[in-house]
Amino acid sequence: MLLTFLAALALPAMGCGSGTPSSFADCRDSATRGGNEDATRVLPRTYDCLVRAYRQDCRPAKATISESGIDTWAEFAVRVYRRGSRCAGDVTLRSHVMSSDRRPESFACRQAYVFRGKLSLFGCGKAVDFTFSRGQDCTHLLEKIRQQACRRAGVKCPPSPKPVRPFPLAC
Repeated sequence: MLLTFLAALALPAMGCGSGTPSSFADCRDSATRGGNEDATRVLPRTYDCLVRAYRQDCRPAKATISESGIDTWAEFAVRVYRRGSRCAGDVTLRSHVMSSDRRPESFACRQAYVFRGKLSLFGCGKAVDFTFSRGQDCTHLLEKIRQQACRRAGVKCPPSPKPVRPFPLAC
C-alpha cells in the first residue's frame, strides 16, 4: 500500500503524470526582431535546448523568447513538458502594441512537435499556434558590418570596445 502511494506521488513529479512538472531545464533567453510571419526566430542555443528536451522523451524545459518590431514587442514564456501520453506545453504571452500594454495571457497547448526545423505548439485554445525556428546568433553582426565599412573606405578600423555583456539577438 505504501509503495502504491509513493508511486502515485512520484509520477507527476517526474513529469510522467497529467500535471505540470515542478522543475524545468532552463534553455536561456532569446531575442529577435519581428517580421517573420512563418515562425519566431530563436537563438541557436535556446532552440537546440528546447528541441533536445523534446527529443529526450519530452523532458521539461523552458525559455523566454522576446520579439520586437517598430512599435510592438512580445515576450513568450515557453515551457515544453509531457502531459499524459504526449508532449505538450504552455505559453504565457506578454505584449505591447502601439503604446499600450496588453494583459498577459496564458495558453495550455495540447501538443508540441518538431517538424521541418520548427518547434510548434498547437491546440492552444483561442490563440493561434506558436511556432519557433532556429535563427542565427547576430550578436557580432554590428562589428562585422563596421569592419566591412572600414575595408570599403580603405581605412584601418580602430578596435571597438567589447561590451560587458553582449545582448543576445537572433536573426
